[in-house]
Amino acid sequence: MWQIDESSLADLVVGARVLGSGGAGDPYLAHLLAASALAEHGPVPVFEPEELDPETTVVSVGLVGAVTAFAEKAATGEEFTEAVQRLRTHLGSPHPMAIAGYESAGANVFTPLTVAAHTGLPLVDVDGMGRGLSWLDQTSYDVAGLPICPFVLTEPGNRTVILERIDGADAERYLRTLTVLMGGWSAFAGYPMSAAEAAQYGVRRSLARARELGAKLRAAASMRTGAEGTAGARWSELCDDARHLGTGRVVEVHWVEGETYAEGSVVVWLRGDEPRPLRVESQNEFLLAFDQGKLVASVPDLICLIDTRTATPLLAEQVVPGYEVDVVVLRAPQRWLDQRLWRRVAPASFGYLLAKDNA
Repeated sequence: MWQIDESSLADLVVGARVLGSGGAGDPYLAHLLAASALAEHGPVPVFEPEELDPETTVVSVGLVGAVTAFAEKAATGEEFTEAVQRLRTHLGSPHPMAIAGYESAGANVFTPLTVAAHTGLPLVDVDGMGRGLSWLDQTSYDVAGLPICPFVLTEPGNRTVILERIDGADAERYLRTLTVLMGGWSAFAGYPMSAAEAAQYGVRRSLARARELGAKLRAAASMRTGAEGTAGARWSELCDDARHLGTGRVVEVHWVEGETYAEGSVVVWLRGDEPRPLRVESQNEFLLAFDQGKLVASVPDLICLIDTRTATPLLAEQVVPGYEVDVVVLRAPQRWLDQRLWRRVAPASFGYLLAKDNA
């Protein structure tokens, strides 16, 4: 067990952006809700699943929809707690309950933390993604056949919908439609499972990883003026699972609107001994990186663009021509390296058909 207090939040904000890999939304507002809850209720202990009774019901919590809508249609934090309480009543389980995230990245690093602070329920460091991903059926739970239902959606004002008997793919369709009707975002509580199931099928220690990655990037950024290399390059050396693909200037950004998401392409002109173009393809997250046409990184690994001036991990929509960035790749969460799970989040699952020499 470890704990999250107000002093932990600065590292978590940076780490949340890293694990978002360009997506998962700006964590700033969600972090403010968590900071307020911690100031009111004190530090929140964080447990491993094995530290709980195996029969404890673990509920996954998070924001669904657009984080931009979340910023425009402000939350109080009560929406997430209300969703959990409504699900708890609906389940009627005799077992104790604990809170986890469904996606420990971006804004959703902080939503389960806020609920745990307000309710006193244990916070478990396990989730279904371990990084930012686009769809709720892209979870290790869904691959394992664990049901998302029943799940609850709550909008500001605490109006609530409960859905049952829907599998992951259909649940995503219902969820997107209802979230639009709810104003663009809603609080989600679902994937009820035992602590034993969470331990077996979830992605482990994502919160701890976010804290560690954030602390190392902030340390790299604070090194004395004149230290060799950029903060992103120094950060990649501090992380055992990181590769620094290069530093350069963004020279081109192109977006194409689709029915459910936009596809983007960013070209970074790398400087150094061999100046050359590096192209990053994105949808909601950065998904592929090509160095002079050769694939050098792909989802589920995490591709990060770090602003060299501020050492801030950038969201995909924040990247514009003229930015100087470090391109850094982090190893995927271990759970996604299992071949059966990898197929759910491989480039092909996002519609990318790669040539054999790039597969």
